[in-house]
Amino acid sequence: MIYSIRLGWILVALACSQALPAAEPDDAAPYRYGIRFLTASPRQDFRDLDSRTGLGGGLFVEAPAGSGWIAQTRFDYLTFRQVNQPNANANAIAAYTVPSPLTLAVDSAGLGVDLRHALPVAGLGRCYGLVGASAIRYEFETSGPNTTVNQNGIPFTGIVRYKDKTPIRLGLALGVGVEIWRGLALTERYTTSDIDGTTFATWETSLSYRF
Repeated sequence: MIYSIRLGWILVALACSQALPAAEPDDAAPYRYGIRFLTASPRQDFRDLDSRTGLGGGLFVEAPAGSGWIAQTRFDYLTFRQVNQPNANANAIAAYTVPSPLTLAVDSAGLGVDLRHALPVAGLGRCYGLVGASAIRYEFETSGPNTTVNQNGIPFTGIVRYKDKTPIRLGLALGVGVEIWRGLALTERYTTSDIDGTTFATWETSLSYRF
């Protein structure tokens, strides 16, 4: 895992250094900008916490990085619907939740770089593979029972809600895609990151448009 983390940060540094090249005198549009819509299905340890598909979107800017590669700098946000009774699996993120949570909602935000290259296969000129790395953090909102005392000194049980964010961690991605139409692309990506020994992985499908 240590070697993959080092490789990911090196990839981010190298790609970022080329993702926004200086404009050429005769090039009026060195960059292309775009938006994407995302769905994400939790995998590995993440699926034990929340099995519901997440929805989100993102913004990106891309530019040639040389030798047929395209560097895409992106910001993505995903939100996963609330699940009830996550107690059986919530111990993995106990540092970010109330004790014995009754509900759990998750979202994530990431800033990263993908390197994309057309597949070197005859007849598949519109298809491409990609590898990427990102800085990502997750936020958990949980609720659970809380015993307190009212103004008359009588104890009663209520519900308390709590939000907490993880530290920023390295995420890695691998995927394939196809340009459906000029500027319109469909991409499948597998992403993974490690947070306190818990693997947060997703299978993402995105529809993006480059202006």
